[in-house]
Amino acid sequence: MALIVLVVVALVLVRPPAPVRELSRKLRQYMFPEGPRELSVKLLGELRSEMARSSATGVLARVEAPNSIRGWSGNEQAEFIMKALSSQFTELGIRTLSAKAAFGPLKAVFSNEADGWCSAAGVSVSDCVAFRVDGAGFRTEVVIVTNRAYRLLRASNLAQLGVEGNL
Repeated sequence: MALIVLVVVALVLVRPPAPVRELSRKLRQYMFPEGPRELSVKLLGELRSEMARSSATGVLARVEAPNSIRGWSGNEQAEFIMKALSSQFTELGIRTLSAKAAFGPLKAVFSNEADGWCSAAGVSVSDCVAFRVDGAGFRTEVVIVTNRAYRLLRASNLAQLGVEGNL
């Protein structure tokens, strides 16, 4: 019995080695619900897949259309959005964004631009989160609306993250 208590105390007091801590972190991510950052990255991957399949319905479900095109038909909106975003979503760009970008409430990440971007889409600033990466001569901006389902509001220079040497 004393041996068991000694082992438990040793495990609590001794910090596990780095590989064990990393495995523990990955296990927690797997077992517990995803947070806003993870759900936002997941949305970008799903949007990339829907665009690769040219799925108008899938794209429209994952993008917050600007007020200026809301009167258009669903197919017209999807075509416009897919053309505008076609070169933005690369697998490497999304992975790099996930690993290196600053992330937080939109107003904290882009304080000067937040109000203008949200008013153009008719959404509340408080319902948005954003990723930001300042690279070599460019700035990557990704804004996600989180009030209902997660939807893309803005993506700029995401493809630049997929080019080696840009960070």
